[in-house]
Amino acid sequence: MKKLIALLAVFGFVSYAHAGDGTEFSQSGDFRVQYQHDVDTNYDGTASSESIHQRMRWGANWRAGEKLSAHLKMVDNANWGENPDQVPAGRTSAPVTNTSGATTNVATVQEAYGVWQASDSVTIKAGRSSLTLGDGRWISANDYENVNNAIDGVIVKWDQEMFRVVVAGARAAQASTVGTVTTGNNVARLWGADVAWKTAPDFLKTVSAHYALVRTDEGDYGPAAANPFPKEESVRYGVNVAGDKMGVDYRANYEMYTGKRTSTAVAPTTQDVAASMMDAEVGYSMPSLMGLRAHVLYHTDSGSKVATKDETYQGFYYDRHENGGLMGLFSWGNLTYTSLGVSANPRDDISVAVNYYMYGKTENADNNYTGAGKAVVNGYTNATTQFANGSNGASTDKALGNELDVVVTKKYTNNFNINAHYSTFSPGAVLKTNTGHSETASQIYLASTLTF
Repeated sequence: MKKLIALLAVFGFVSYAHAGDGTEFSQSGDFRVQYQHDVDTNYDGTASSESIHQRMRWGANWRAGEKLSAHLKMVDNANWGENPDQVPAGRTSAPVTNTSGATTNVATVQEAYGVWQASDSVTIKAGRSSLTLGDGRWISANDYENVNNAIDGVIVKWDQEMFRVVVAGARAAQASTVGTVTTGNNVARLWGADVAWKTAPDFLKTVSAHYALVRTDEGDYGPAAANPFPKEESVRYGVNVAGDKMGVDYRANYEMYTGKRTSTAVAPTTQDVAASMMDAEVGYSMPSLMGLRAHVLYHTDSGSKVATKDETYQGFYYDRHENGGLMGLFSWGNLTYTSLGVSANPRDDISVAVNYYMYGKTENADNNYTGAGKAVVNGYTNATTQFANGSNGASTDKALGNELDVVVTKKYTNNFNINAHYSTFSPGAVLKTNTGHSETASQIYLASTLTF
């Protein structure tokens, strides 16, 4: 750790140390501090939490001529007051027994890749990198997260006047062990392509389609086989369209995947997979009235009806924070909701937004999920992600609850802003029936971000 910090310090003083031989060096990064206060997280008046978290990201770029470059991005996360002795979290022996998370107070390589501009239209990237395709509802870097999503592999971009094609081949997941529990499949491989139409008319500004092939080996099992990691072979495909005309804007996303999972240790040993998602939004803007915009959004994704067929949608690498409410209570998977919202810019440096979500289950016989969702890319089911310890098939109700988000952002300079939101969640019939908890939960969030 000390050697790494010393290396970063050296880089800070040698921005153009190799400029003489044609190599250019540049730096960028950001620093974010978040305050979050959650009130009544059990919906029964018994639990609240408060935290202050900081994230520091530092990036470096090396360019050797016009064709070759390399990029490195480091990220460090820390919870204020958690590591006063500067010993990384995750240690279970003296002098500290903090086990809250191995990423706390440890610098992590978030991205490390090389780029070759093979021709005027072809760019090849190899290594570990974040990737966002389309509007992030299929694959997203998830920039809000403490550590962004990243894939290890090769990405090829072919850019033409009328269209752009991105092809990727990656190793997307591999087993790791925390204590005595294995937390992933042995190997997951991903091959995919995204095609975007660049010369669409104004009323159809975005048109893209994508396809991915996922192959996952059967994973290891923890004690008592608590978390099964079956073998999976599936294909994913989807489309995204968006545009605007005369103040009206619209967007629609459709995703679908099919395949099969097999297991040698956990029932069902063979399971068909077939799931889908639709997410659509329509808005109306009045730029002359403080940039006022009103919108309505509808989202629905499939849920499972029988155990022998998994129809519960898995969100792949979608942008979790920007889809489904700022409190982060729900992830996509057996989830249907409608959102109504309005936003405006009272001043050039201030923006405000109000959004209201009405959540429900798509299939009352299936679970709902929170945190990272039902699964990551490799397709296993983790029962601990079940929302609120009881929003499952025990109830014939579908209403999960309603959330209100009020957001204010103040921009001080192009490099510094402060964002705040106040949110409330009122439990619906599902939670009231299964858990007996009916109190309203709330969240206060404040974040400042400095980019450089």
